[in-house]
Amino acid sequence: MKKIVSLLLALCLVLGIASVAMADQPVITSQPTSQSTDKYGSVTFTFNATGFNNRVSSWHFVDPTTGDDRTGPEMREYMGKTGFKLDVYNEKKKMVLSNVPASMNGWTIYAHLVNDAGEFIDTDKVTLTVTAATTSSAAATTTTTATTTTDAGAQTTTDATQTAVIPEVETGPKVITVTAEKVSVFPIDSRGNKLSDQPVTSLTFEDSGNVLISSDTPVKYWMVNGMRIEPEGDVNSFVLKNVTSSLKISAKLAKVASTENVDPNTPCEVTCSGCTFTYHAGGLSSVTSGSVPMGATIIVLATNTSAVNSGYTINDEGPENVGSKSFTLKIEEDTEISLP
Repeated sequence: MKKIVSLLLALCLVLGIASVAMADQPVITSQPTSQSTDKYGSVTFTFNATGFNNRVSSWHFVDPTTGDDRTGPEMREYMGKTGFKLDVYNEKKKMVLSNVPASMNGWTIYAHLVNDAGEFIDTDKVTLTVTAATTSSAAATTTTTATTTTDAGAQTTTDATQTAVIPEVETGPKVITVTAEKVSVFPIDSRGNKLSDQPVTSLTFEDSGNVLISSDTPVKYWMVNGMRIEPEGDVNSFVLKNVTSSLKISAKLAKVASTENVDPNTPCEVTCSGCTFTYHAGGLSSVTSGSVPMGATIIVLATNTSAVNSGYTINDEGPENVGSKSFTLKIEEDTEISLP
């Protein structure tokens, strides 16, 4: 009797293993379809299937530019803090994408379905279309009546209908750009601390941002979006918080008066490489070479702001004024100034 029971148990075990090994692959009963949405809008993809394990199955995203294939969790990590959201429902048969960026236009999307035995099948590969802006419009219709008189004296009346297209305001985050000329801008946090020590001439934010505007050279007055601002005292830097509109900022640099004795009878040759210099008293403005009297002070300005991190070389000595877009220099001999 014990032998019979043992044989029955062994047979059940073999049949169980065989049933798993011979499990059918998932069966798809309805395929997802291509979808479209406006930038920063929402879109939904769905399918129906049987015989798949939703814990190991997943939606996939293929970048048309690089060919990279990412799962849903990988896509969330790839998008980071852009506002993009991915939610799944009904055992992953339904997927909702929210705040979709324009950069996902043309991406391929499909579901990879796996059963308990490890067999799999993919749904159709469909396309996500993202338009650049919300341009849907409301139509306003006006009707005008025109009356004409025939040769026989009879009057006829006709209606002319005109449709006016009223564009809607674009939805989604606004792009805020802050650009600067002759000065540098830095991104800062809400407390005014620099987020980067690298000076730039342009910053871009979504919705709003905080910036520090700075000049290494004395400023006579500031220009903000064409408006001239003249502080009562010397203001070489200031902070703008919660900037919600694009700004263009520039500065009129003040003349630098030398407090040292200048010897007009002893000229010194100045040469710049990767930068320019200005000597107001001699009428030199943003030049790469010229002669100035001994003891004069010049203003040196980098032509490539990314190179200032290495510092300036002055008469084969350096680096000096590391990170400074511009600086003042007293000339006491023939001088060569260069940036990498």
